[in-house]
Amino acid sequence: MAPYHRLDLAVNWRVGKVPFLGKGESTLSFGAYNVYNRRNPFFLFEARRPDGSRAYNQASLFPVVPFVAYRFSF
Repeated sequence: MAPYHRLDLAVNWRVGKVPFLGKGESTLSFGAYNVYNRRNPFFLFEARRPDGSRAYNQASLFPVVPFVAYRFSF
């Protein structure tokens, strides 16, 4: 299999008090997984060539996946 590697980036912004409770702490996060869009191997499957020999092909999932998250604690 090919090497698996990716770059994940995130920015966290501490908002302060939870808006609807008026107390506690909240954080807003923005980011992306696999920022440089590498096609990482998820699994390999076997395929037959026309001459009857075996070939192994790679299946990949998920290119860049952005996210937004809101976390609060009280």
